[in-house]
Amino acid sequence: MMRWMLGVTLLDRRRNSWLYEKLKLREVRSEAVKRKWLFAKKIATGEDTWAKKIVEWRPWAKTRGVGRPKPRWRDDLQYEQFLVKDRRQLREPTNISSNIP
Repeated sequence: MMRWMLGVTLLDRRRNSWLYEKLKLREVRSEAVKRKWLFAKKIATGEDTWAKKIVEWRPWAKTRGVGRPKPRWRDDLQYEQFLVKDRRQLREPTNISSNIP
């Protein structure tokens, strides 16, 4: 759709970064990752807030499925709770996301 808006075809060989720059848009994936880690920072530094209670909530009535569990971003947050103990490490979301195995 971005190419159509600018009147550019694949034969013009323009990169997606050029399209984003011309339309003054942000990439959805990078924005989602940024917001995810800002939310993780909020949960890690806050006390007993509703957001932290929701992240730590476990549905006890549900049965577990067969096979390996699918990765959830809640698992990333639990992993980071053990790694991050100092607020200085939480300032840069990119540093946190590079620690994930």
